[in-house]
Amino acid sequence: MSVVSAEEDFKRRRSGTDQNGLKTHSRVWVVLCDDIADGPAVAQDAAGIPGFGSTYEGVAFAGKTADPIDDSDLAFAVTVNYATQSGGSVEVNPLDEPDEIEWGGSESTEPYAIDAAGNPVVNSAGDPIDVERESSIGELTVSRNLASYNDAAMEAYSDTYNTAAVTIGVTTYAVGTLKMGRIRASRQVRNDAVFYRVVFPMRKSLSGFDEVDLADRGFNKLDLDGRRVPILDGEGNPVTTLFPLDGAGQPKANPGDAPATLTFQPYSGADWSALFPDS
Repeated sequence: MSVVSAEEDFKRRRSGTDQNGLKTHSRVWVVLCDDIADGPAVAQDAAGIPGFGSTYEGVAFAGKTADPIDDSDLAFAVTVNYATQSGGSVEVNPLDEPDEIEWGGSESTEPYAIDAAGNPVVNSAGDPIDVERESSIGELTVSRNLASYNDAAMEAYSDTYNTAAVTIGVTTYAVGTLKMGRIRASRQVRNDAVFYRVVFPMRKSLSGFDEVDLADRGFNKLDLDGRRVPILDGEGNPVTTLFPLDGAGQPKANPGDAPATLTFQPYSGADWSALFPDS
């Protein structure tokens, strides 16, 4: 059950131009099959016969048909048609379209305990001040057409940071400076060709997503047995504001002292080379 041969019949080539300057071409292949079950569906997809995304004399593929020759069950004439679109443009295979890249950002607020000059944010008596500042979040979105889409495979990249440098456009992003959001995809059809429009939303940060530093503050400390017990003020009462800690579960000497810094890994890392092979 296969195609025995597929040869173009050059004498049956046709070309035309209408009053608007739009061009058409047709080419014919004679296809022989070895099983009557093959039929025109198998014949039109024989190796060597052009299909979607191809061009002829600069004119885009517009479709093809397969018809029996003299009522034969094994011989077919496959006609391939080409036509310029309105305005003379050539239809591009969606899989050949380049990535769309968009850079942007959003604004939010965040609390902070140390100002830009490295000074603790405390009042004149040394007590911490609850204050927020505006924070700009850089965003980067890559949209791409793919021939197939595996949702389970893509899910593994969501909420991960890049474990290797990634080049997107002309910019190379260092390890940990990008975080992938929820990858989205939609099934689309253009000129009978099925493809998937996949969107890769990312956030970017020079400080990185691989680690986050947090101030060590709290209302409790560790006693000699490693149990949590309240931190008491000078009058023996539990403190009512977050107290700076030393990184080992013990309070600093004064409420205005700078707390120790604790480092956490909020996200898992992943190798993104399969998503961005040019990196």
